[in-house]
Amino acid sequence: MKKLLIASLTIIVAGLFGTEIFAQNGITYNGTSVAVGFNYNSTGNTAAFSVGTLSYSLGWDIVRNNNESITIGSGAEWNLKLNNPSHCIALGMGSTVPTMRITKAGNNNGTGRVIIGNIATTDNKLHIHSDANLNSSIMLSTTSEDNRAIINFKNENNSIAVGSDNIMNFSATSYSFTTGKVGIGCVNNMNDFALAVQGGIVSSKVSVIDTDSWPDFVFRDNYKLMSLYELESYINTNRHLPEVPSAEEVSACGIDLGGMNAILLQKVEELTLHVIELQKQIDELKAR
Repeated sequence: MKKLLIASLTIIVAGLFGTEIFAQNGITYNGTSVAVGFNYNSTGNTAAFSVGTLSYSLGWDIVRNNNESITIGSGAEWNLKLNNPSHCIALGMGSTVPTMRITKAGNNNGTGRVIIGNIATTDNKLHIHSDANLNSSIMLSTTSEDNRAIINFKNENNSIAVGSDNIMNFSATSYSFTTGKVGIGCVNNMNDFALAVQGGIVSSKVSVIDTDSWPDFVFRDNYKLMSLYELESYINTNRHLPEVPSAEEVSACGIDLGGMNAILLQKVEELTLHVIELQKQIDELKAR
C-alpha cells in the first residue's frame, strides 16, 4: 500500500511539472502515458514497460504497444505478456489475452461495447466468447443456493441450454424441454398441460402417438354391439351417442384429440356392422 501511494504521488508530481520518469521496476512516465508495475526479461531482471500514447498500464508483464488504452492485470510469464488492442480498457490475469475489454465509444453521446473472451471486435453490445472446447455460460443467482438460472451456449451443435440442469435446450434445428410447462398467450390457465396456447394453432400435420385404445376391438367376435333399438333409447335419453362426450363436457373440458378420433372411428365401425347386418336382412327378403 505504501509503495502504491508513493507511485501515485510520483505520477501526480510528474504530471504537474511535466517531468519524465522512467523506471523498470515501479513507474514509467513519458509525458503522455503512465505504467505502474514491472516486467521481467529473459534473464529474470525487470524490464521497462512498452507504453503507447495516451495509455495507462497497471500490473506486471504487460505489453503496451498500442495507443489510447488502459490495461490492468498481468501476463502468464516474462515472455507471455498481457497484450491489449488499442482504444479499449482491458482486464486480464495470467494470460496473454485480456479476460474482458470495454471498447471506445463511437461518438461523444454513445457508449462502447463489452467483450469477454478472446475475440478482436464485435458488433454486439455484449459479446461473450468461450475458450477452446468450453461453453459460454451466464449465471444469475441469489443468496439461495437453489435459486439460480444458467444460460449455457454449448460448444457443439450451436445449441443453448437454460437452467442449472439444462431444462431447456435450443439449437438451430430443435427446441426441447426436459421438464416444466410452456404457455403462449396465457398465464394462469395451463392446468396440467405441458403446452397451453391461448388462440389458434396452424399446422400442416399433427401426430398423436399415445393412443392405447384404438377401436379394433369392435370387430372381435366377443364385442357386444348395441342394437339399433338400444341406440335409439340411449339417444332419446342422453341426446348424444354412447362414449361421445356431451356438449356441456366439451365446453367445460375440451376434447382429447387422439381420444376423440378413436371414439369417432369406433362409431364408424359400429355403424359399418349395422350396415352389414341390414344388408344381410335385405338379401334374405329378396331371396323369399
